[in-house]
Amino acid sequence: MKCSHDEWLDHTDAIRGSIVTHPGKRPSSLRVDQLDRYDRKPVESTTQHCPQVDERYPMIIHFGIRPANLSYAGDPTYQRIWRAYLKQRHLMANSPKVKQSDKKKLRERENALQKIKRAKDMQREVTVELSSHGFRRTGLRSDVCQHAMLLPVLSHHLRYHLCLRTLEKKIGYEFKERKWLSHAMNHPSCQMNFGLNPDHVRNTLSNCGLRLPRYGDSSIHYKYTRKRGITTLIRIMARLGQQRPVLSPIEHNERLEFLGDAVVGYFTSVHLFLLFPDLSEGALTTFRTVLVNNQHLALLAERLQLDEFMLYAHGPDLCRKADLRHAMANCFEALMGAIYMEAGLERAQRLFGEFLWETEALQRVWRSLPLHQLQEEEPVSDRRCIKDVPILQKLTKFEDSIGVKFNHIRLLAKAFTWRNVHENILTHGHNQRLEFLGDSVCNLVAS
Repeated sequence: MKCSHDEWLDHTDAIRGSIVTHPGKRPSSLRVDQLDRYDRKPVESTTQHCPQVDERYPMIIHFGIRPANLSYAGDPTYQRIWRAYLKQRHLMANSPKVKQSDKKKLRERENALQKIKRAKDMQREVTVELSSHGFRRTGLRSDVCQHAMLLPVLSHHLRYHLCLRTLEKKIGYEFKERKWLSHAMNHPSCQMNFGLNPDHVRNTLSNCGLRLPRYGDSSIHYKYTRKRGITTLIRIMARLGQQRPVLSPIEHNERLEFLGDAVVGYFTSVHLFLLFPDLSEGALTTFRTVLVNNQHLALLAERLQLDEFMLYAHGPDLCRKADLRHAMANCFEALMGAIYMEAGLERAQRLFGEFLWETEALQRVWRSLPLHQLQEEEPVSDRRCIKDVPILQKLTKFEDSIGVKFNHIRLLAKAFTWRNVHENILTHGHNQRLEFLGDSVCNLVAS
């Protein structure tokens, strides 16, 4: 403490950026950004935290960052005034004549925002001054802590993939490429918040990591998040598909959930269409709605205990039961999408029946699909009727135009039969039930 000024600067340069620790304090460790001698009176904020000043020990200065929800950005008063300020500015920008009262009101709101920003307890950048009494040097520097944060990610990756073996046993299918399964279990909140419990990571990086790290282009983290606006819509619609299959850079389950929604809708539509030949389109739609709604899919996810394998951030987003069950339903759809992508349509259809029904008898009924009425009348083919029915002769030209030849051409005739056509021997009804089935087929193909 009594060395010369140059010696003190050399000593400070050697310590700056290192990690010191004081067991029992919270936080126990922090980064030293500056080291000062007591050649001045401590500031008021310092004396509040350290009422007993011991001049035998230098002062540790740490530059930290207050979390956004505890700074002015998360203050309800600031948010309310900010929304009013934006609304007032928008109205003035689109007004042909701006009144002086409006300008005054805008200045008042701007001053109110600046006042909240300047408040000591609202600023994001925080300067912490502590006495070095009781602190010990660890010999580590901030770059080691920065790299050490990769260890929890690595250990979690290994442990989680071991846990996924248990899930594979529950669903009765072992993935050849387990990345499909891990993506299906990855909730968007985990991806957007960079981990399961990001608060601990942020605190560690703020207290012990590099003060001003350079990660490159930060926009890459928000490139695939949801955005609104006509410009974004035009940019998305103008994108061309890939010539070759490539892995998606999006690692959460929203894409698989989008695909799985179409897969589940297709399976339920096919089975309901064939198991209930006497139900109308409206009744089939009601049945399908009950089977594919989020409440029922959440029950299936709960039966498979998917909530124990889901990866999601420990935040307020999924604290409510309704939000968690909605996420579980999406996770189940993503699981079906992952099974479809790896195992194909038949295996996914069989597994969906096992998830849907618990007893073997019900699963057997679900799997034993009868033929359509027109197929049962002519199991092999009904094309022998073409020479006797002029309408079927016209449909052969349509077959030539699309390049598809139907074994049961009366099914094609049924697809062209409107609702106002009465019951007839040729088609046995109109095309509304086929339209119900075709809607799910088109949805699956497009997805």
